[in-house]
Amino acid sequence: MVKKNELFDARRMKVGLYIYSSSKLALPYLKKSSNPHILMNSPPISLNPFWFKGHVAYTVAKYNMSLYALGLSAELREFGIAVNAIWPKTGNNSRPISLSNSFFI
Repeated sequence: MVKKNELFDARRMKVGLYIYSSSKLALPYLKKSSNPHILMNSPPISLNPFWFKGHVAYTVAKYNMSLYALGLSAELREFGIAVNAIWPKTGNNSRPISLSNSFFI
């Protein structure tokens, strides 16, 4: 049986691996583009406890994506590749939020 913390580690690592790998695999094509961009759906980072209460693991995973956006932006700037993150202003009562409450207590 998989423990909850192992499940969290596996998901966190997958998200980071997917973001990093897909960005690196797309790099040759982005370099040839006339207006190259990578766009991620990740939140602005806030250390206000309000954003962590009730779904810490989900928030940390999303912040991890925000950190990738910042890092890739700095790393790919020399190639003229823009990396940005967007986050909807409206509430996000999605399945991952509801699942995070049961998986990561």
